[in-house]
Order: sequence, then C-alpha cells, then structure tokens
Amino acid sequence: MENQLNDQSLMPFGKYKGRQMQDVPAEYLIWLYEENKCTPPVKDYIKDNLEVLHKEVASKTTKMEKQLFANEATEERRRYLEDSAYKVAKEDYFQQLSPEERIESQEQLTKLQSDILQTEQEKAEMNKELGERLKKLKTRNRFLVHELKTNTREVLEDVFYLADDESRMMGIYNAKGELIRQRPMTADELQKSIFQLKKAQ
Repeated sequence: MENQLNDQSLMPFGKYKGRQMQDVPAEYLIWLYEENKCTPPVKDYIKDNLEVLHKEVASKTTKMEKQLFANEATEERRRYLEDSAYKVAKEDYFQQLSPEERIESQEQLTKLQSDILQTEQEKAEMNKELGERLKKLKTRNRFLVHELKTNTREVLEDVFYLADDESRMMGIYNAKGELIRQRPMTADELQKSIFQLKKAQ
C-alpha cells in the first residue's frame, strides 16, 4: 500500500512529527492506539508492531536504563524526556557529584569547619567575659539585698578606736561620732591603756 508505514517512515503528526517511526517512544504509540487518536496508516503500523511495542515497554519497566538520550544536547534531551514522561514534577533527590562539584564541596567544607572552630573560640571567650560580668552583677546583687535587709551599707573610711578603761571595752566610732560596734579590749590594748593611765598620773 502506498500509505503503509515502516520503521524508516516519518511520523506524520503529533509531538514526534518528522521522526522515524522506530524512534517514536513505544509508550506514545500505544497510547495513540488505545485512545484511537491516530490516522489509519499510523494505526496500521502500530497494530502490526503492537507486540513488539508492548515488549519494549515491558523491558523498560523491568530494567530501566541508567541514562536516556545520553548523546543528545541538553535542550533536545529535555524535550525528549518531557515528551516521553507520564508527568513532570519537582522532587528532591541526591545527584552524583561531578569531580568539579566534589572539589568545590571539599573547599566549602574546609572553610566551614574553620569558621566553626573560630566561632567556638569566640563563644568561649564571650562566655568567659559574660561569666565575669555575671559574677560582678551577682556580687552587687548580694550587697544590695544585704543593704535592704539590714538597712546598712558597707563603706571604707577612717574609724576611731576609743577605749573604756572602766568597762574594758573598745568602741569603734565613725567620723560622725556614731558607735559602729564594740568589743572587749585585747590584752595588748589593756596593757597599753594601763601604761597610758600611769603616765597620765
């Protein structure tokens, strides 16, 4: 027949128009046949090769090729994949690194580990500084709590030790003449007091 197609005939329509029939994906031809979307010559070609087409699909199903259209240019390969795909979707997956990508990742890892080490050192120094600062704050806090509890404040200034020979007590006074505290005189203080008393007599 004049319109009968063979493997070298060109696909007359559709996505693969102009491509040899033997190069049109088997899945696509079967789909056209089952959906009755092909011209009579194409339908006859598919019908004559239907068993072969099903075997081709089955072989791809049981053992998928590791790479498709390897010899095609990037844009052409993508077009073939899109035309043959059941659907196209974005998904995460792990892709084998090229030698260049591996070197780049190694360089990034080296820099990252260096940054981590530096950051940990900075953190340690910062923690030490914050620890010292916190210690001072807590000390100040204790002082203020004590002030409020006792209604007194610790000061550093001249104080005056005045002895009471009669009671043998030592009084400590501030510059305002206020008694800060008192205690029994020590042996040395008693001896000195007696010596001063004799001298005065």
